[in-house]
Amino acid sequence: MKIKYPHRSIRLLAVLTSFGIAPYAGAEVLTLTSGADSMLRSDVSSSNFGSDTGFFVGTLASSGANDLRLVFSYDLSTLLPAGATISSISFTLTQRSPDGTSADKILSLSLASLTQSFAESQVSWNNRQTSNLWTTLGGSIGTTLSTTTAFTKSVANTLVTFSSSTSFVSVAQSALDTASTFNFLVYAPDQEGLTDRALTSFYSKENGISSLNPALTITYTVAAVPEPSSVAILAGSVALAMGVWCKKKHSRLGLTQG
Repeated sequence: MKIKYPHRSIRLLAVLTSFGIAPYAGAEVLTLTSGADSMLRSDVSSSNFGSDTGFFVGTLASSGANDLRLVFSYDLSTLLPAGATISSISFTLTQRSPDGTSADKILSLSLASLTQSFAESQVSWNNRQTSNLWTTLGGSIGTTLSTTTAFTKSVANTLVTFSSSTSFVSVAQSALDTASTFNFLVYAPDQEGLTDRALTSFYSKENGISSLNPALTITYTVAAVPEPSSVAILAGSVALAMGVWCKKKHSRLGLTQG
């Protein structure tokens, strides 16, 4: 009679669990506050704002091009442990004092992936790096990862957070797995192209107070690695447990060895 045993991975998981060894370590939370950041202004399309202590999103009160966007970049492969699996990711900006002449508006903000990298000290509306144009001026926008709102007249230090989403996690995980920088943009798509002055201001990482910096918060897990001595004990325990299981299985089927 042919005896069918449970799938090998199921047996192993059961044995690991029975000995109190989880296949993954507990979730860890990491908050990153030192990524590259800058502002893009369509009215001064060749200017760089990478060293500014704050920046704006929205539109200026002028005719023609007057849109303001923010770009961010994080090298996750140097900040997260090898083999990390991201389960949640969010991004928080801290508002500065409101602009005195901005219209009272609730701006709809979008956080979208960038399909190209940039240099913080060189990036502008036109260029991602010196002499290297964006494929699309103003930043090569990819997938929208999260949305939120911000009131133009909010008091200073109000937090504006882009919550986690499936696409947010997926794009960040892809950047981690390929050792690529995670690049994204924040803008107010519904406000762009309008000629009223409607904008909100946020602190950059250059503001001098780290608690006010843009903050990327990542929840992740890493596969647990037992100590060498634990591996030896586990190997023996697995062999013993599987032997007992097989003996019981034979016994129930009325089979004996001899």
